[in-house]
Amino acid sequence: MDDTKYEVRGLLWVTKEGEKKIRRFLLDQDIPEQFIVHGLHLTVYYGRSALPGIKAESRPVKVIANTSETRLMPMTLGGESPRPDVDPNKHRIGLRLRKSNRAIGQIQDFRAGYYEREQMIMSEICKPTKAWTSAYGVPRYQPHITILKAGSGIDSDLTKLGAAFRREIEEIEFGRLETKENHCS
Repeated sequence: MDDTKYEVRGLLWVTKEGEKKIRRFLLDQDIPEQFIVHGLHLTVYYGRSALPGIKAESRPVKVIANTSETRLMPMTLGGESPRPDVDPNKHRIGLRLRKSNRAIGQIQDFRAGYYEREQMIMSEICKPTKAWTSAYGVPRYQPHITILKAGSGIDSDLTKLGAAFRREIEEIEFGRLETKENHCS
């Protein structure tokens, strides 16, 4: 019996210059380098089945997200809403793009290129991925960039760091859309 698993991911990569700006900002906030995530990206799509017409590839794109429509969140279920039982230092921290972000239209267009193909192969038992839901992994799609590892020592009130981030950095540019396929056992 073949127990090989298959995964496909659509990743939208922050440009090198954009990543440098974010890194500089975080370092200026006295966050130790070892807690800053390298290879900043936003996952457009995640699935566990080969999709018709989708293959591993990378192509240049230009997507600009306005940081005025971003918020920081602990990477845990329900992390987009502050809760007293969630300590941000015990979780990775993501920069979430709100639905009103100007980049959302392009992100959803890229996403549709995957989930429309997923619908061709999904059984009637499983609900396929849609614009704001996912068939695999976390059920609700939250476009985000993970920027910090757990244990960074940041203030538990993420609104302070988030406000400073939005003051310092107005836009984040994404420059590449990559489709990755992975066969793992």
